[in-house]
Amino acid sequence: MNTAIVLPAAYILLFAASVAAGARAPRYGVCLLIALAPFALYLDIGTTTLTLSKVALVGVAAGLLIYKIPLETFHTAAFWRLFAAGILLVLTTAGSIAHAQFAAPAIRETLKACEYLLLFTVVYAANRLDPDPEAQRVVIGATVLCVAVVALFQEWHGAPSQVSVGGAVVPRIAGTLEGPNQLAGYLGVALPLVAALCAQRFDRLTAMTLVASTAALVLTFSRGGIVSTVVAVAVVLVLSNAHARATLVAFAAGLCAGFAGIAGWAIASRSPAIFAFWTLETTNAGGVGTHGELWRAAIALWRRHPIFGIGAGNFEYALPSVGLRGVRTHANSLYLQNLAEQGLPGIIATLFLVWQSIASFTRDLRGSPFALGAFAASIGLALHQIVDLIIFYPKIGGWWSIVLALGASAIAARKHAWIGEAAT
Repeated sequence: MNTAIVLPAAYILLFAASVAAGARAPRYGVCLLIALAPFALYLDIGTTTLTLSKVALVGVAAGLLIYKIPLETFHTAAFWRLFAAGILLVLTTAGSIAHAQFAAPAIRETLKACEYLLLFTVVYAANRLDPDPEAQRVVIGATVLCVAVVALFQEWHGAPSQVSVGGAVVPRIAGTLEGPNQLAGYLGVALPLVAALCAQRFDRLTAMTLVASTAALVLTFSRGGIVSTVVAVAVVLVLSNAHARATLVAFAAGLCAGFAGIAGWAIASRSPAIFAFWTLETTNAGGVGTHGELWRAAIALWRRHPIFGIGAGNFEYALPSVGLRGVRTHANSLYLQNLAEQGLPGIIATLFLVWQSIASFTRDLRGSPFALGAFAASIGLALHQIVDLIIFYPKIGGWWSIVLALGASAIAARKHAWIGEAAT
C-alpha cells in the first residue's frame, strides 16, 4: 500500500472528523486530543512536519469557531492566569528571533509555544461548552495504559535505548515517545492525574493504568522523572480522601513491579552493579553530553549574552563555541536552557508559567480530580525540568497543556454554570 497516498488521506479524514467533533460535540474533540497526544504518525511537507495532534487541534479549533463560542466561556481567573503566562512565553520566544544566529530554530520554538497555547485554549473552551468527565476518565485511562503496555513490551522486544552499567546492557523503554526520558516526562504528567482519578473513584481501568504506567516509569531509568513523579503522586495522596489508601497500594505495586524488572535484569546478567545507575553520572555517548558539561555550557553562553540570550532553539548549535564539540542536544534543564537562549525575559516568563501552572489550582484542589491532577503534575514537572528539558517535546508539552486546560475548566465548572446551552 502506497504510504504517500494513505497518510495524506488519513490526515484529511482526521481533519474532517475533528472539525465535525468541534462543531457538533466538543466533548469528542477533547477526547480525541487526549487520545492522540502520545502518538504522531509524522508526515513531512516541505520544512513542516504534520502530526496527528496538530491536525486534530486545527480541526477542533475550526469546529469550535463554527460552534460559536460565547465570550463568557473565558470569564474565569484560572484561564486568564494560565493564558497570560502562555502569551508571555510566546512573546519572549518570538522576541529572540531578531538576535538569534540561527533564525529557523527560534521560529520553530515560537510556533511550538503558540501550538501549546492554542491547545490549552481549545481544550478549555471545548470542555466548558460540552463537558464529559466520565468519557475523559475512560480515554485518559485507556490512552495512558496503551502507552505503558507498548513500553513494557519493549522490555523484551526492541527497546529504542540501552544503558551499560557494570558490564551489563539494560534496555530503556520509551513506548510511543521519542526516548526514555520523554516517556518519563509523559508519565510524569499522566500519573498524578490518573492517581487523582483513582483516588476519587477506584475502578479497574484506573487501577490497572496506575500499576502498569508506574512500572513503565521505573524501567525508563529516568532518575529525575521517577523522583519527581513520586513527589507529584505523593501530593495527590496527601490531598485525597476517598480512596487514597487503595491508590497508594496500586502505585506501590507498580513501583515494586518496575524495580523487580530491574532486579531480574541484574540477576540474568549477573551484574548487581545495575543498581549503581541511580547514583552515577552518565558518560558522554552518542553526542548527548553529561549534565555537568551541558549546564556549564548553558551558563557560559548566558554570560556572553546575559540580557536577551542567544536565541530560542540555538543552544545545540552554539555548543562548539564553548568547547563541546560533537555534542548536539538541549541543556538538560528547562531553566538553564531558557536562560541561555532567551536571557532574563525568557527565564522570567518560564518561572511565571511554572508558578501559574501550580498557583492557579491551589484554591480548589479537593473539588475536582482534574484540578488536583494538574496541580500535582505541574509540581512534578517543575522539579523534573531542573535536570531535564521535557516540554521541548510536543508529545509532553502538548499533553501538559491539555491537563492544565482540564484542570482550569474543572475549576470554572464548580464556580459557574455550564454554558453549552447558551452557545446554541
